[in-house]
Amino acid sequence: MKRKFIYHYTNVRWARGRNETYLCFVIKRRHGPDSLSFDFGHLRNRSGCHVELLFLRHLGALCPGLWGAGADGVRVGYAVTWFCSWSPCSDCAQHLARFLSQTPNLRLRIFVSRLYFCDQEDSREREGLRNLQRAGVQISVMTYKDYFYCWQTFVARKDRCFKAWNDLHQNSVRLSRTLHRILQMAAEGEYESVLCVKPDVGVYRIPPRASNRGVRAADWKLDAPDWTGRLRVTAKGKVAYIKLEDKISGELFAQAPVDQYPGIAVETVSDSSRYFVLRIQDDSGRSAFIGIGFGDRGDAFDFNVALQDHFKWVKQDNELSKQAQIPDLGPKLDLGFKEGQTITLNIGQSKKKDKTRPQSSGGFGLLPPPPSGRIAPPPSAAPSNHSVEPLTKVSGT
Repeated sequence: MKRKFIYHYTNVRWARGRNETYLCFVIKRRHGPDSLSFDFGHLRNRSGCHVELLFLRHLGALCPGLWGAGADGVRVGYAVTWFCSWSPCSDCAQHLARFLSQTPNLRLRIFVSRLYFCDQEDSREREGLRNLQRAGVQISVMTYKDYFYCWQTFVARKDRCFKAWNDLHQNSVRLSRTLHRILQMAAEGEYESVLCVKPDVGVYRIPPRASNRGVRAADWKLDAPDWTGRLRVTAKGKVAYIKLEDKISGELFAQAPVDQYPGIAVETVSDSSRYFVLRIQDDSGRSAFIGIGFGDRGDAFDFNVALQDHFKWVKQDNELSKQAQIPDLGPKLDLGFKEGQTITLNIGQSKKKDKTRPQSSGGFGLLPPPPSGRIAPPPSAAPSNHSVEPLTKVSGT
């Protein structure tokens, strides 16, 4: 079990023979602002079906309220995390992006151990990763702490000792720089991704601030909003936009660009978790402050988390950019002969010892973290039959 995990998740440059993709997932289910539950599991691709698509097949059972209300009639929000041995192929990325566009109450984050066929600048797999980013998916390369989490959660719960393989950190940095360059091209193209959609929001005029104390929603006319409509949170590059639109026509009423959160563009009120103060701006740069409010605390929670997740990604992206500018100062291995050095070869005098190679164990005893997966690994072109492991599911609150 442990050998299986290390074999398939080792982030080596040339992963020959690793023709299976494993996907460990964590599903966080929010029933309300104060109620969370979790599901964990893992999957392996089978012949004719990639592991990402297998996960979507199981999603109806794992997320029963995804396309409507849950069993108690309350709309449920889901945050899904994948830990994948390979990044998704271009076809799976297209399926995922299309699926996410139809499920605004589901957020997906993918951690990958290796990048699948992303060596060529014009590869379809690179464009597939960009499409996922445009669909709002956060994609990252696994680091030591992610491997350690998977080890404790899916592989060896009772074994707290995870020993990193050689060059784990160096390979993770190298892959992170490659992924950063791939996704940076999408950001430079000014593509807009949707982070959150809420169908009902109210807009309020707010009185001038009399002091430096926090804003109180109780001072607004909460029973008579000045405008009602739909709220969308989108992102272009590192800037998020809060857009207030007509429910039917989609006509833009106002928008607030957000370059930092928390910050002056979005402020919480002191007496409620359902109301916020926005600084809206028009095309000429003029700004004004308005109040917005949600009828459901769950919608306010989703709005807040969408902004937090986006700016967490911005922070990580900035760190990667700084890291990419630092040259690799590690010692260079010199395998050349020094002047005057010689070697002696003894041909035909070696002693052979028969060693029995240990047999690898059968299944992959993963349990449950996040997901992402891909099929046959890059360097190997030989087709192989893939079996699917039974879905391992552990629930907790």
